[in-house]
Amino acid sequence: MPGFRLMLQLSIAALFLTAGAALAQSGPELFRQGRYREAYAALWPALQAGEPEAAFYGLIIRRNGLDGRAPARPAEMAALWNILAANQERMNASSDDPSLARDTREAYRTALAQLSFFGPQAPAWPPRVGPEDRPRALAAARHLQAAAHDFTPAMNFLSFLDFNAHRGRQTQAFSRTLKAAEQGDHLAMGNAAWLYREGLGAEKNNLRAAHWARRAGDASPGEARGQNELGYCYESGRGVSRDPEEARNWYRRSAEQGHAPAKLNLERLESKRDAPPALDNSIRF
Repeated sequence: MPGFRLMLQLSIAALFLTAGAALAQSGPELFRQGRYREAYAALWPALQAGEPEAAFYGLIIRRNGLDGRAPARPAEMAALWNILAANQERMNASSDDPSLARDTREAYRTALAQLSFFGPQAPAWPPRVGPEDRPRALAAARHLQAAAHDFTPAMNFLSFLDFNAHRGRQTQAFSRTLKAAEQGDHLAMGNAAWLYREGLGAEKNNLRAAHWARRAGDASPGEARGQNELGYCYESGRGVSRDPEEARNWYRRSAEQGHAPAKLNLERLESKRDAPPALDNSIRF
C-alpha cells in the first residue's frame, strides 16, 4: 500500500508538471492573439524557472503595461532583462535549432538583437537613442534579418532602430509598423496612430490615426497608449468629431492603467490649465 501511495503521489506531481508546461507553452500563442493578461499568467511558471522565451514575452507585456496593470518599475524590468542576459549563450546556440518552434527561435533572435544593442544591463525606459547609435543598430539588425518579416516583436524593434538610429528608413519602418498592426499587434497599433498623426513615413492622416488609436484602445484590456491617443483625437477633433467628455473618458481609461501622459492630460482637463497635451511620441517595442 505505501508503494501504491508513493506511485499515486508521483503521478499527481507529474500531472501538475505537465499541466504547468502546457500552460507555459500556451503563453506565446496567447500573446500572438493579443490576450496579454492571459499570456502573462500562462508564462508565469516558466518565468519563475528562468526560461528566456518567457522572459522575452513577459518583458514586452510588463514594460508596456499590456496586461492592464501599470507598466513595470525599473526593478521588475531589470529582473526580466537579467534572465535574458543570463541565457545569452543558450539563445545564441539555439536560435537556428530546427527542433525548436519557429516563434521560439525568432524570440531568441529578437532578444539577442536587443542584448546586442543595449548590452547586459537593462536600459532606462524609454531608451534614449540617436544617429550616433547607428553602428550598434546595424549590428543588432543582423539578428533580425530572418525574424523581422512576420514576427511582430521583431518588426516593432527593427522599426524602433530605424526611426531612432537610422532616420533615413522611416518609409520602410512605417510599412513594417502598419503590417504588424494589421496582424493584430497592439503596440504596433499605437505606433501606427502616432506615425499617421505626425506624418512620419507616410502622409499625415488624422482619420487613420484615430482608427488605429481606437483599435488599440478598444482591445481587451485596452492598450493605454492608444486610449490616450484617442482621447487626444476627441479633444482636438482630429479624425473624429470634437467631444471633450469623450476625450476625458478615454484619458481616464488610460490613466487607470498607469499611463503617465494620460494622467497629465486628465489633470490638465480637470484643472482647466492651458498646456499642450501629453503624448507618447515614440516607437514602442
